[in-house]
Amino acid sequence: MKDFIYQVPTKFIKENGAEKKIGNELAAAGLKNILLVSSGDSFEMPLMKEIEEVLRTSNIIYTRLQGVQPNPHLTLVREGVQLCKREKIDFILAVGGGSVIDTAKAIAAGACYEGDVWDFFERKSLIECALPMGVVLTYPATGSESSNVAVINNTEVQKKLLISSSWIIPRYAFLNPVLTYTLPERMTARGITDIFSHICERYFCEEKTVGVVDRMAEASLKTLVEIGGRCLREPQNYELRSEIMWIGSIAQNNFLGLGRTQDWCVHALGNELSALFNCIHGD
Repeated sequence: MKDFIYQVPTKFIKENGAEKKIGNELAAAGLKNILLVSSGDSFEMPLMKEIEEVLRTSNIIYTRLQGVQPNPHLTLVREGVQLCKREKIDFILAVGGGSVIDTAKAIAAGACYEGDVWDFFERKSLIECALPMGVVLTYPATGSESSNVAVINNTEVQKKLLISSSWIIPRYAFLNPVLTYTLPERMTARGITDIFSHICERYFCEEKTVGVVDRMAEASLKTLVEIGGRCLREPQNYELRSEIMWIGSIAQNNFLGLGRTQDWCVHALGNELSALFNCIHGD
């Protein structure tokens, strides 16, 4: 096992109704002016209304930013950066899956930077601070709710690049498996595929054995195989949805990648394909 430094500052709140605790958590941290980032899709509206009511009850001001698409676009990130600076936002809350979370992460970094946020992706500048952020997870797949990575698509230059920094790890992850009950079967399958791939990119490495980390990765992979198909057949099974949600988090916050050389060529290929042809991640 190689040496490592590991820290995940994310506070996980996993329960039925986790989103109802947003107000208390943010108010206790002294956060008063937040940016709500979402796709704006109609199926999310009941959840968004509930979250907005929770924020109002806690006397937290919020500003909406909607329109996140799969393969999240740089144009909306830039819009969000300007919104944060203009409205003096002190916290960002992403409501959705990986595309929404990655958009929020990029905005969080860009809001504390005088230049163009794309500089971070092209390695022209390093992230030295970011606004704090949290996640209400509605689509387990990318594990972005507790990872240090964000991937953004710049359609102007047909590049989909990533940033990696401890500054953009979410402070809170509100995990309510019930919120995933209505995911279409295809989306659920994409998510499970992506989670499986995240583990494989770490598991198949140069080191012949990493003992306990190998065993944890194997257990996660075997569990996905055992429950993945069942989750498609039983979409409202709370226990199955809970397991998928939690494996998605630990698959990408590097808990299963400690002490090893990692690959990521499959994801690099996937990013190129989605940048050029707008393929949906997981397909």
